Amino acid sequence: MVQTKGEERAVVLAREAVELVDAGHREAASRNLREAISLAPESQEVKTAFLKIQQEEESGHQLINLCQKYTSQNDEHAGKEAIRYLSTDGLRPPESVALDCMKLLLSQRPTALSLTQDSIISGLVRHSTSVRKFFSLRLQTSITPFFEEIYDRGDGAAVCLDTVVLDSTVWPSENARYESECELFQLFIAKLMESGHDLDGRALKGIARLLAVDAAKLQHLIDDECLEVIVSSLDDRLPLEVRSQATLAMTKYLEVAKEAGEKRFSNIISAKILKGHNDSLIVAFSAAAAVFPVVPTVMASHFLSEDFMTCLASLISRNMKSKRVEYS
Repeated sequence: MVQTKGEERAVVLAREAVELVDAGHREAASRNLREAISLAPESQEVKTAFLKIQQEEESGHQLINLCQKYTSQNDEHAGKEAIRYLSTDGLRPPESVALDCMKLLLSQRPTALSLTQDSIISGLVRHSTSVRKFFSLRLQTSITPFFEEIYDRGDGAAVCLDTVVLDSTVWPSENARYESECELFQLFIAKLMESGHDLDGRALKGIARLLAVDAAKLQHLIDDECLEVIVSSLDDRLPLEVRSQATLAMTKYLEVAKEAGEKRFSNIISAKILKGHNDSLIVAFSAAAAVFPVVPTVMASHFLSEDFMTCLASLISRNMKSKRVEYS
């Protein structure tokens, strides 16, 4: 069978990678191997080289070396190399290596490392069953401190918590998984309700993702106060990322809560409209516009209600000239 130029190049790179490992140049070998895999992932010679290098590196794997440099020396280049390794199709660290790397990262305070840690953690959770089982165990034994430890490391790391509680294969029982899922959901809600804490939408992402998968089982945990905070996150003055996550969360909640949820949402909007303050009106109109495609009948009834008409008349009589309210 005739090889293409890409395949020929991949074979050369694979052979060089083996030689580089033997000479102790692990990082260079990894770069060669990543390129070889990208050029010819089905090449038998490339696969053989990958297995050989993986076996030889079990005791001193390149990814461990990179994570050690990153965590102990704040070596940003090593951190970026670790991300590249975890992002390369076909490269997957051994389970023990992935777990050791995760423990290295968690041995440092979140504030002691750069945002690069977020992508490394995400990659390790994505690739390794052992890492997901480690997360599962920590969530079962000390969920609140572990949540705080992971949450502060970045958006991707926080999403990993959702990933683990939704992966039934890493839990001893469905009851254990569901109990941790409910506790995790409540921790995300608590973060959302901390004043000014969720400007980046991190907590909303956690809430929205869990509701997207398991809204029917989690809806009972959303009380009026929580629902009002989600409504407030629909304010069109907030960043698009925050509003998008709030819209997803509200949509999933309304889909499963049905009439009871629509009534609670309706009551919150009515209360804000009746206040008549600019900020309350902006939030009310923003929220109504965001969920109108989901519950058009409920929203239409609001704008035709006596309360709304009375409020509107009052605004007109005051000759209010708020461009932001008008825009909302």
